[in-house]
Amino acid sequence: MSKKTHIDQIVLIGDSLTQFALGERGFAAQLANQFQRQFDVVVRGFSGYNSRWVLEMARLFMPELKRIRLAVIWLGANDALLPPEPRAIDPEAYKANLAKIVSLIPLSAKVILVSPPPYSLKGKAKDLGLEYYPGINLDRDPAHSLLYNLKARELADNLNEAGDRKGNVAFCDTRAPMEKAALEDSPGDLEGGLFKYLRDGVHLSPDGYQCMYEALLHVIKSRFPELVQEPYFFADYETVDHTQPEKYFG
Repeated sequence: MSKKTHIDQIVLIGDSLTQFALGERGFAAQLANQFQRQFDVVVRGFSGYNSRWVLEMARLFMPELKRIRLAVIWLGANDALLPPEPRAIDPEAYKANLAKIVSLIPLSAKVILVSPPPYSLKGKAKDLGLEYYPGINLDRDPAHSLLYNLKARELADNLNEAGDRKGNVAFCDTRAPMEKAALEDSPGDLEGGLFKYLRDGVHLSPDGYQCMYEALLHVIKSRFPELVQEPYFFADYETVDHTQPEKYFG
Protein backbone atom coordinates (compact mmCIF):
# COMPACT_ATOMS: atom_id res chain seq x y z
CA MET A 1 0.00 0.00 0.00
CA SER A 2 1.46 3.37 -1.00
CA LYS A 3 1.59 6.00 1.65
CA LYS A 4 2.94 9.51 2.07
CA THR A 5 5.57 9.32 4.81
CA HIS A 6 6.72 12.93 4.91
CA ILE A 7 4.94 16.24 5.19
CA ASP A 8 5.85 19.32 3.19
CA GLN A 9 5.71 22.94 4.30
CA ILE A 10 3.83 26.14 3.69
CA VAL A 11 6.06 28.96 4.92
CA LEU A 12 4.64 32.39 5.78
CA ILE A 13 7.19 35.21 5.64
CA GLY A 14 6.42 38.73 6.78
CA ASP A 15 6.24 41.38 9.48
CA SER A 16 3.82 41.79 12.42
CA LEU A 17 0.85 41.03 10.16
CA THR A 18 2.31 37.53 9.82
CA GLN A 19 3.67 37.25 13.37
CA PHE A 20 0.21 37.96 14.81
CA ALA A 21 -1.56 35.70 12.30
CA LEU A 22 -1.91 32.83 14.77
CA GLY A 23 -4.43 34.86 16.75
CA GLU A 24 -8.20 35.06 16.37
CA ARG A 25 -9.12 34.30 12.75
CA GLY A 26 -5.49 34.89 11.74
CA PHE A 27 -4.60 33.56 8.33
CA ALA A 28 -1.79 31.36 9.68
CA ALA A 29 -4.15 29.58 12.06
CA GLN A 30 -6.77 29.20 9.35
CA LEU A 31 -4.25 27.84 6.84
CA ALA A 32 -3.02 25.32 9.43
CA ASN A 33 -6.61 24.20 9.89
CA GLN A 34 -7.36 24.13 6.16
CA PHE A 35 -4.27 22.05 5.37
CA GLN A 36 -4.06 19.87 8.47
CA ARG A 37 -2.24 16.61 7.74
CA GLN A 38 -1.39 17.95 4.28
CA PHE A 39 1.24 20.59 5.10
CA ASP A 40 3.07 21.99 8.10
CA VAL A 41 2.48 25.74 8.26
CA VAL A 42 5.69 27.49 9.31
CA VAL A 43 5.33 31.10 10.52
CA ARG A 44 8.27 33.45 10.09
CA GLY A 45 6.80 36.84 10.97
CA PHE A 46 8.90 39.63 12.48
CA SER A 47 7.07 42.57 14.04
CA GLY A 48 8.37 45.95 12.92
CA TYR A 49 10.63 44.56 10.18
CA ASN A 50 10.83 45.94 6.66
CA SER A 51 11.75 43.98 3.53
CA ARG A 52 15.47 44.68 3.93
CA TRP A 53 15.57 43.25 7.44
CA VAL A 54 13.44 40.25 6.53
CA LEU A 55 15.77 39.55 3.61
CA GLU A 56 18.67 39.25 6.05
CA MET A 57 16.60 37.01 8.34
CA ALA A 58 15.49 34.85 5.42
CA ARG A 59 19.10 34.16 4.51
CA LEU A 60 19.44 32.62 7.96
CA PHE A 61 16.25 30.58 8.27
CA MET A 62 15.54 29.50 4.70
CA PRO A 63 18.30 26.83 4.58
CA GLU A 64 16.59 25.05 7.51
CA LEU A 65 13.31 24.64 5.60
CA LYS A 66 13.82 21.60 3.39
CA ARG A 67 10.34 20.81 2.09
CA ILE A 68 8.76 24.09 0.99
CA ARG A 69 5.81 23.68 -1.37
CA LEU A 70 4.36 27.17 -0.96
CA ALA A 71 5.86 30.42 0.28
CA VAL A 72 3.56 33.32 1.14
CA ILE A 73 5.44 36.62 1.40
CA TRP A 74 3.58 39.54 2.98
CA LEU A 75 5.68 42.66 3.38
CA GLY A 76 5.44 46.38 2.70
CA ALA A 77 3.49 47.79 5.64
CA ASN A 78 6.69 48.99 7.32
CA ASP A 79 8.53 49.76 4.08
CA ALA A 80 5.72 52.24 3.39
CA LEU A 81 6.54 54.36 6.44
CA LEU A 82 7.31 57.94 5.48
CA PRO A 83 10.82 59.42 5.81
CA PRO A 84 12.54 60.32 8.07
CA GLU A 85 11.37 57.08 9.73
CA PRO A 86 14.53 54.90 9.45
CA ARG A 87 12.61 51.78 8.40
CA ALA A 88 11.20 53.49 5.30
CA ILE A 89 12.19 51.73 2.07
CA ASP A 90 11.43 53.29 -1.31
CA PRO A 91 9.12 51.27 -3.60
CA GLU A 92 11.79 50.18 -6.09
CA ALA A 93 14.11 48.98 -3.32
CA TYR A 94 11.15 47.15 -1.77
CA LYS A 95 10.52 45.37 -5.05
CA ALA A 96 14.21 44.45 -5.32
CA ASN A 97 14.22 43.08 -1.77
CA LEU A 98 11.14 40.98 -2.50
CA ALA A 99 12.87 39.56 -5.57
CA LYS A 100 15.89 38.61 -3.47
CA ILE A 101 13.69 36.90 -0.88
CA VAL A 102 11.95 34.95 -3.65
CA SER A 103 15.35 33.89 -5.00
CA LEU A 104 16.01 32.06 -1.71
CA ILE A 105 12.95 29.84 -2.22
CA PRO A 106 13.37 26.53 -4.09
CA LEU A 107 12.32 26.72 -7.74
CA SER A 108 10.00 23.78 -7.18
CA ALA A 109 7.89 25.77 -4.71
CA LYS A 110 4.91 27.97 -5.46
CA VAL A 111 5.13 31.61 -4.35
CA ILE A 112 2.40 34.10 -3.48
CA LEU A 113 3.28 37.77 -3.01
CA VAL A 114 0.69 39.50 -0.84
CA SER A 115 0.05 43.22 -1.05
CA PRO A 116 0.19 45.46 2.01
CA PRO A 117 -3.32 46.04 3.38
CA PRO A 118 -4.99 49.45 3.21
CA TYR A 119 -3.93 52.09 5.69
CA SER A 120 -6.44 54.16 7.66
CA LEU A 121 -5.42 57.66 8.74
CA LYS A 122 -8.58 57.93 10.84
CA GLY A 123 -7.85 54.64 12.58
CA LYS A 124 -4.24 55.57 13.28
CA ALA A 125 -5.24 58.99 14.62
CA LYS A 126 -7.78 57.38 16.92
CA ASP A 127 -5.18 54.88 18.17
CA LEU A 128 -2.82 57.77 18.97
CA GLY A 129 -5.55 59.78 20.69
CA LEU A 130 -5.44 62.49 18.02
CA GLU A 131 -8.32 64.30 16.37
CA TYR A 132 -8.62 63.20 12.76
CA TYR A 133 -8.94 65.70 9.93
CA PRO A 134 -8.46 65.24 6.17
CA GLY A 135 -4.78 65.56 5.28
CA ILE A 136 -3.53 64.82 8.80
CA ASN A 137 0.22 64.15 8.71
CA LEU A 138 1.07 60.79 10.29
CA ASP A 139 3.77 58.16 9.76
CA ARG A 140 2.08 56.62 6.71
CA ASP A 141 -0.07 57.80 3.83
CA PRO A 142 -2.70 55.74 1.97
CA ALA A 143 -1.62 56.97 -1.46
CA HIS A 144 2.04 56.24 -0.72
CA SER A 145 1.27 52.76 0.60
CA LEU A 146 -0.55 51.96 -2.64
CA LEU A 147 2.79 52.16 -4.47
CA TYR A 148 3.96 49.05 -2.60
CA ASN A 149 0.83 47.18 -3.63
CA LEU A 150 1.63 48.01 -7.26
CA LYS A 151 5.27 46.93 -6.95
CA ALA A 152 4.37 43.58 -5.38
CA ARG A 153 1.87 42.93 -8.18
CA GLU A 154 4.40 44.01 -10.80
CA LEU A 155 7.05 41.63 -9.46
CA ALA A 156 4.61 38.72 -9.19
CA ASP A 157 3.49 39.25 -12.79
CA ASN A 158 7.07 39.52 -14.06
CA LEU A 159 8.22 36.35 -12.30
CA ASN A 160 5.13 34.41 -13.33
CA GLU A 161 5.36 35.31 -17.01
CA ALA A 162 8.97 34.36 -17.72
CA GLY A 163 12.08 32.74 -16.30
CA ASP A 164 12.64 29.80 -13.98
CA ARG A 165 9.47 30.48 -11.96
CA LYS A 166 7.12 30.85 -14.90
CA GLY A 167 3.62 29.79 -13.89
CA ASN A 168 4.52 29.36 -10.22
CA VAL A 169 4.10 32.88 -8.81
CA ALA A 170 0.81 34.56 -7.91
CA PHE A 171 -0.30 37.86 -6.43
CA CYS A 172 -2.83 38.29 -3.62
CA ASP A 173 -4.39 41.73 -3.27
CA THR A 174 -5.53 42.43 0.29
CA ARG A 175 -6.21 46.10 -0.24
CA ALA A 176 -9.04 45.97 -2.79
CA PRO A 177 -11.25 43.39 -1.04
CA MET A 178 -10.81 45.09 2.33
CA GLU A 179 -11.67 48.51 0.94
CA LYS A 180 -14.65 47.02 -0.90
CA ALA A 181 -15.92 45.44 2.32
CA ALA A 182 -15.35 48.69 4.22
CA LEU A 183 -17.40 50.68 1.72
CA GLU A 184 -20.18 48.10 1.84
CA ASP A 185 -20.27 48.50 5.62
CA SER A 186 -19.99 52.28 5.50
CA PRO A 187 -21.06 53.67 2.09
CA GLY A 188 -19.19 56.83 1.18
CA ASP A 189 -16.90 56.66 4.22
CA LEU A 190 -13.90 54.44 3.46
CA GLU A 191 -11.92 55.66 6.48
CA GLY A 192 -14.82 54.97 8.81
CA GLY A 193 -15.53 51.58 7.27
CA LEU A 194 -11.93 50.45 7.70
CA PHE A 195 -12.29 50.61 11.51
CA LYS A 196 -13.83 47.14 11.38
CA TYR A 197 -10.82 45.66 9.58
CA LEU A 198 -7.83 47.62 10.93
CA ARG A 199 -7.75 47.79 14.71
CA ASP A 200 -5.29 50.69 14.83
CA GLY A 201 -5.17 51.85 11.23
CA VAL A 202 -2.33 49.43 10.41
CA HIS A 203 -2.78 46.04 12.09
CA LEU A 204 -5.64 43.75 11.22
CA SER A 205 -8.61 42.99 13.43
CA PRO A 206 -10.16 39.49 13.36
CA ASP A 207 -12.48 40.74 10.60
CA GLY A 208 -9.48 42.05 8.70
CA TYR A 209 -7.70 38.72 8.96
CA GLN A 210 -10.84 36.93 7.80
CA CYS A 211 -11.00 39.15 4.73
CA MET A 212 -7.30 38.56 4.01
CA TYR A 213 -7.57 34.80 4.51
CA GLU A 214 -10.48 34.48 2.11
CA ALA A 215 -8.55 36.41 -0.55
CA LEU A 216 -5.46 34.25 -0.02
CA LEU A 217 -7.35 30.95 -0.06
CA HIS A 218 -9.06 32.01 -3.30
CA VAL A 219 -5.64 32.56 -4.90
CA ILE A 220 -4.37 29.19 -3.68
CA LYS A 221 -7.43 27.33 -4.95
CA SER A 222 -7.55 29.11 -8.31
CA ARG A 223 -3.84 29.21 -9.12
CA PHE A 224 -2.43 26.17 -7.32
CA PRO A 225 -5.31 23.69 -6.91
CA GLU A 226 -2.89 20.78 -6.56
CA LEU A 227 -2.03 22.03 -3.08
CA VAL A 228 -5.64 21.68 -1.98
CA GLN A 229 -5.68 18.16 -3.42
CA GLU A 230 -2.51 17.09 -1.58
CA PRO A 231 -2.97 13.65 0.01
CA TYR A 232 -2.89 13.19 3.76
CA PHE A 233 0.32 12.54 5.67
CA PHE A 234 -0.23 8.80 6.10
CA ALA A 235 -3.64 7.50 5.21
CA ASP A 236 -7.03 7.69 6.84
CA TYR A 237 -7.33 5.44 9.86
CA GLU A 238 -9.97 3.34 8.15
CA THR A 239 -7.42 2.06 5.63
CA VAL A 240 -5.09 0.66 8.31
CA ASP A 241 -5.31 -3.02 9.31
CA HIS A 242 -6.28 -2.55 12.94
CA THR A 243 -5.07 -6.03 13.85
CA GLN A 244 -1.60 -5.55 12.34
CA PRO A 245 -0.84 -1.81 12.26
CA GLU A 246 2.91 -2.48 12.23
CA LYS A 247 2.61 -3.78 8.67
CA TYR A 248 1.31 -0.41 7.54
CA PHE A 249 3.63 1.81 9.53
CA GLY A 250 6.71 -0.36 9.32
